[in-house]
Amino acid sequence: MTDLEQVPFAANEFVDNPENRCPCVLVLDTSGSMQGQPIEELNEGLAQFKRELLTDEMAAKRVEVAVIGFGPVQVLASFATPDVFVPPKLVAEGDTPMGAAIQQAVALVEQRKQELQAIRNSSLPSLDLPHHRRRTDRSICSRD
Repeated sequence: MTDLEQVPFAANEFVDNPENRCPCVLVLDTSGSMQGQPIEELNEGLAQFKRELLTDEMAAKRVEVAVIGFGPVQVLASFATPDVFVPPKLVAEGDTPMGAAIQQAVALVEQRKQELQAIRNSSLPSLDLPHHRRRTDRSICSRD
């Protein structure tokens, strides 16, 4: 294969939507103290969040949503664009390990950033061409 042959995308998710991505992790309190109306309102808020993202054309293409619940700490939804994101049904139980949930969210974002970088690197073949040339470059600017 030569450097100029077409290279297939490493991830199918970028074929239909090549926009830059913005990972967004929602860290939600699903502890026992949220039983009843609070967890119902949080579930409705999560559904409304999806609806709002879908009404913003740029956000719908760029934002990737993941959900972490704490009570106990668990990934309730992996990264997905709003069109395929399915808000999980939140259930109130357990204690409130907020710090551990935040640490999990940071790790999840770092992991996704690395995945996106790997996709970007594998999708774009390197042709070893210079990105720019200085005006003082004699081979280009000479008027002999």
